Amino acid sequence: MTVHFRGRAAAALAAGLICLTPVQASAAATRPADSPSRAVGTLSQWEPGIPGTVKRGQTIQYTLWYRENSPEPMEVWSFAAEMWNGSAPDGGAALTGISVSLLDPVTGKWRKPDFLDGGLRVFDLNDSRELLAAPNTFGHATVRITFGQNANLGTWRLRTYIEMDGLINKLGGLDGNYLNTTRPMVPVRLVR
Repeated sequence: MTVHFRGRAAAALAAGLICLTPVQASAAATRPADSPSRAVGTLSQWEPGIPGTVKRGQTIQYTLWYRENSPEPMEVWSFAAEMWNGSAPDGGAALTGISVSLLDPVTGKWRKPDFLDGGLRVFDLNDSRELLAAPNTFGHATVRITFGQNANLGTWRLRTYIEMDGLINKLGGLDGNYLNTTRPMVPVRLVR
């Protein structure tokens, strides 16, 4: 079974794959073991509308848009928001004074992260159900970040992306292929 991780939490999330259900494992068996993984398209992700400057106490809300152009549908299992601030202690890894939430695209409810690792916040869709993205269609997820009164000042680097996904073959199983993607970090300056 091949699962594609796109963030620093890969090792921790990979450890959780041992607990996958037999249905998922049997679906992966539809791909021949000797068939190599290959790139079959591109996953484009962008987040318009993030302000360049925010103040302490301010909340920003923006939408992560994505589109994959492979011939296969993509199953999305999790989203992530990653932040760091080079002028803050620990690079701001603890995200002191900052809260991040996701409007779950499946349930329509705001939720807190399921996994925290320094400046990384991961939102698993397993509690609702996976999100299936058809080829060449647009999808989105809405994110809300609040910079509290004690958040570290300076320039924060922000990146939101699909953390874990898999491509589905014609038989309905995971095929092991992957999508090429890049995700630049967006600068957000936090002032008093």
